[in-house]
Amino acid sequence: MCYYSADHPLAFFDHDVRLSPWISPADVKRRGAVVIWKLKAPRPRYLKNYPGYLRLPDVEYDRAVPMWIQRLFGRRPAPARVHAAIIPPAP
Repeated sequence: MCYYSADHPLAFFDHDVRLSPWISPADVKRRGAVVIWKLKAPRPRYLKNYPGYLRLPDVEYDRAVPMWIQRLFGRRPAPARVHAAIIPPAP
């Protein structure tokens, strides 16, 4: 899940610089980050690199889908739920 906007942070996919060469782990430590992972997935292992991270309550949001999909299935898809954490900027 990513949110793209000129005034928001960039996505760092799976904490892997090969997938996100525009971000470095040092920059994450310096500036902080929001981490989101699937509800049934384990906590990402890389969070141990950021001992001051703060676990947030699970987040639930409606999925944006075209109307034709809703008509095809006869209902809106179930809301998505994810885990989230904040890595605060280094002091």
